[in-house]
Amino acid sequence: MAEIGTILAVIQIADRVIELSRYWIEGVLDAESDLRSILLETSMLKSVLENIQFLSGCSDNLTETLGGLSLSDGPLGHCRKILSDLATLIPPVVVDNGKQVLSKKEKMKVMAARLGWPMKRPKAQKLLDELQRYKAAISLSLITEAV
Repeated sequence: MAEIGTILAVIQIADRVIELSRYWIEGVLDAESDLRSILLETSMLKSVLENIQFLSGCSDNLTETLGGLSLSDGPLGHCRKILSDLATLIPPVVVDNGKQVLSKKEKMKVMAARLGWPMKRPKAQKLLDELQRYKAAISLSLITEAV
């Protein structure tokens, strides 16, 4: 089922955005409120998609709705693109091995991420607004299907 594959792909990208947001919120970047918004919206979208995945396994009634959502220009395709763009805007994790002391190179990466975020903020907000609209469309289509 191609629809489930599309859902899984979006969930995987959402996981990456959530991981990056959490890392930077934990005290490295001075953009906590922006990243909290990204974290919350991405987490809510992921939850909706996981529920669609679960419900589609329990019922064949979602097939038509999933088909519309999964079109390349449908909400899931757009969510996938938006999440990929967000993932590239959020700086990668600098230290992943739990070290307490950063090397000079790692400190420079953190500083560059801090200084670079204000320039990325407007694009991140625009992407987040789009993600909210597509999440609402996905949720509405599920509610309509349930009625």
